[in-house]
Amino acid sequence: MDISAIFHFEQEEKQYLNTVKIINKLIDSKNSNIEELIDQNGTGRAVFRNTRTSISGFPKRVAYMIPLVGSEEDLKLQTFEFIADQDKIEKEITFNYKKDPRIKWLVQFLKKHKNEKVLLISHSIKKVLAIEEVIKHNKIHIALFHEKLTLLQRDKNASWFAQTGGAQILICSEIGSEGRNFQFSHHLVLFDLPLNPELLEQRIGRLDRIGQQHVINIYIPYIIGSEYEIIARWYHEGIDAFKKNTPGVYQLFQESGEKIKKLALGKKFLDLNQFLKFTQKQYAGIAQTLKKGRDRLLELNSFRPKIAEGLIEKIKEADTLANLEEYMIEIFHLFGIREELISDRTYKLNLALLSSPEFPLPSYKKNELIVTFDRKTALETEDIEFLTWDHPMVLGAMDLILASEKGNCTAGIWSCKKTKEILLEAVFVLECVAPKYLYIDRFLPPAPLRVIVNHLMQDCTKKYRADLITENIENTGTVKILDNAVMKQELLHAMIKECNKIADKNAPEIIDNGLNLMKAVLTGEVSRLVELKKVNKNIKEEEISIRRQEMKLLEKAILSSRLRLDSLRLIIS
Repeated sequence: MDISAIFHFEQEEKQYLNTVKIINKLIDSKNSNIEELIDQNGTGRAVFRNTRTSISGFPKRVAYMIPLVGSEEDLKLQTFEFIADQDKIEKEITFNYKKDPRIKWLVQFLKKHKNEKVLLISHSIKKVLAIEEVIKHNKIHIALFHEKLTLLQRDKNASWFAQTGGAQILICSEIGSEGRNFQFSHHLVLFDLPLNPELLEQRIGRLDRIGQQHVINIYIPYIIGSEYEIIARWYHEGIDAFKKNTPGVYQLFQESGEKIKKLALGKKFLDLNQFLKFTQKQYAGIAQTLKKGRDRLLELNSFRPKIAEGLIEKIKEADTLANLEEYMIEIFHLFGIREELISDRTYKLNLALLSSPEFPLPSYKKNELIVTFDRKTALETEDIEFLTWDHPMVLGAMDLILASEKGNCTAGIWSCKKTKEILLEAVFVLECVAPKYLYIDRFLPPAPLRVIVNHLMQDCTKKYRADLITENIENTGTVKILDNAVMKQELLHAMIKECNKIADKNAPEIIDNGLNLMKAVLTGEVSRLVELKKVNKNIKEEEISIRRQEMKLLEKAILSSRLRLDSLRLIIS
């Protein structure tokens, strides 16, 4: 390649790089403008809204309509049951499912899928007990979940259902559709159907969760010619509610709930087809209205992919660190808990020799408990405790140690140190007492302040790092350091006093840093709100006043921070 060709190549490369820089600046400018628009006109500072369309990871749903042939007597009992569900008069009712076609189908289904977990949800406690009474004679392991059980009993039953070799089926009343996570199962049986589509979605939501590894199979057994057939077809053919999440269903229920109830009670199958077509059009209109009425600024503010990706990466990074695992194993040993590694980062804890009844175990504690530090394992198995730095067991154990006298006063020998010296290492904690709603830890979390002085009252903190001492210190063994009266009565007291002086001298810098951070953050926030108020009518003066009052309370709390002597270590070389 000749010189001129090289020159042209370099010029083209420079031009290309300049073009890339210009494009990146335009993109940054565009993003900045969008951020400003969101901030000025959106309500995102106070409201968040995410939809399934903007979040991935949800599983596919498959609905299985199970039409069953029943007798006239079965149909009469179905009417009786349907009215009881709608009018909520089950206190005076007894359900008998010995001959119910749904039960016969259920028993066959459980035998066919004997190695799989099945969740069944029905309307009431009486139904739950009646279903259990009939199927328990078929050598099926059954767990119950209803509101008359205590929270502890529910936890135990849910845990047994989650265990390999535990209950095959968990039979729930409507309370089972609220908040619980059973994503380790992918078979859902809807023994009956609620009239409210939102309640139906709540039921399905126990399995339809991010992290579900399988297609969700939803089974809808109903007797042909019954009220539940009409409801099932309305959901399945009218709004496709079994197969997908349907936004706007509450409005649909408000407009058509009474109509579908009358059709079901009257068993008006001839009118059903026409009503299904009407429902399809009605729902399509509601969906279109919702789409047009979307608050795009609110949605943009609620879901920031770049910020989300950054948080996810930090969580992944924290999950891979072994420091929590190592720390908790030491804690277990300290309190007499024996651990056995049963799989990667997962341990079985033997609590038989637990030395402290105050140790913060889960409410359903047993002689054995399984814990894991692996997020994937915890997601796949409901009854394993996933330990993170903010887990109640971890926080409770740390509080228990900090509040006790374990390890807060000790002595050691530094035998390999050439210079003869007596050292006192003191750790103080700068504490700030404030109401929880102020979240004072954002600006001034409990800060440890380490001080070391020698027998000449010289500050040696910078000279002796904590890791240096830890690596070289040994147990005192038979050496009785404090047998010397001068050491115990005079020198030690003087050294503690000197440590206090040094700590008191260093504390104001930490307080000032916390105070400056608070003012920088909240002053900026107040200024932002003042400017936003000029262009956004949603910003109220009261909101700005609350922020200013928050600053005053935080300043008062930070300035009132006090040092507390937490621990001492005497070192003889």
